[in-house]
Amino acid sequence: MINTRLAVAIHVLSLIASRPSDELTSDYIASSVNTNPVVIRRIISMMKKKSGLVKTHIGVAGTTLAKKPADISLLDVYQAGSGTK
Repeated sequence: MINTRLAVAIHVLSLIASRPSDELTSDYIASSVNTNPVVIRRIISMMKKKSGLVKTHIGVAGTTLAKKPADISLLDVYQAGSGTK
């Protein structure tokens, strides 16, 4: 399960980083990953709460990176998805 979450989390972060000015919804990201939007929202929530990799705002569609892409390591993403950080 963690391997799937890690792959999806990397995909989500890459997509957000490649389109920083777009308001990417969980529906859009889910269609890119070919999964359910709920899965995307859970992964984004984990990356927000556990490691501060992304920022979201209540009532506003879209997610932005909280750090520069160069400052995010695969270990950060792994720890956010596994709950070790």
